[in-house]
Amino acid sequence: MSKYKPPSFSAGDCLSVPLDDGDFAAGIVMATKEFHCCEAFGCCLVGVLDYKEKLEPSQEIFESRKWLRLTHHRWKGFTMVLWLAPLVNRAMKKQVKVVGKTVLTAADESFQSCKGHGFWGNMFKAVQEQRAWDAALKNTADSSPSPEV
Repeated sequence: MSKYKPPSFSAGDCLSVPLDDGDFAAGIVMATKEFHCCEAFGCCLVGVLDYKEKLEPSQEIFESRKWLRLTHHRWKGFTMVLWLAPLVNRAMKKQVKVVGKTVLTAADESFQSCKGHGFWGNMFKAVQEQRAWDAALKNTADSSPSPEV
């Protein structure tokens, strides 16, 4: 059996993650939990915020709790909150940074019933995908001919 891998972060940690385009994304660790399947490991429940900016997120961004809601393709408003296994990829470990701590609320704790699991490498790219979708919709709406009056 493999050595136990604890959760990479603690509940309430405020995370900053650089994106491929140089902007930053933000997330909050909502909870941690031990899972047992073929091996034991600690997971983090991470909620991604609707944040994509050139500067690292400030504490105000985390306190606002503006969650990323996916509407692209068939997501239908899914709030981007997933359980993530411990960070083991060295490059990814260097990128995900704790930039603050927040007090979790009862509303935050309601996400603990989440059953979805994801990957650190994909989790924050969802912000880029949603922004690209939103921009494409806006461009389509802007280029539509105005009705004749």
